[in-house]
Amino acid sequence: MNFDFLPKYYSYFIQGTKFTVLIAFFSVILGIIFGTVLSLMRISNNKVLKAVSIGYIEFMRGTPSLFNYLLSTMDLIFLNL
Repeated sequence: MNFDFLPKYYSYFIQGTKFTVLIAFFSVILGIIFGTVLSLMRISNNKVLKAVSIGYIEFMRGTPSLFNYLLSTMDLIFLNL
């Protein structure tokens, strides 16, 4: 294989790797926070909180991951983000 392009684009690879790790880190943190809030809502005695959490969890578990990804991507497009 020819790797002559690496010295030219090395900085872009490093920059992309840093950005990817940053996105992964914040995704994990947000996932932990959101999951904890949903789990606390689900074990709550408040019927409204419990119903909202069960509805969201069952919706997400019942749909394919690709659909959830496309749904969130379309939301960002419609919000012009």
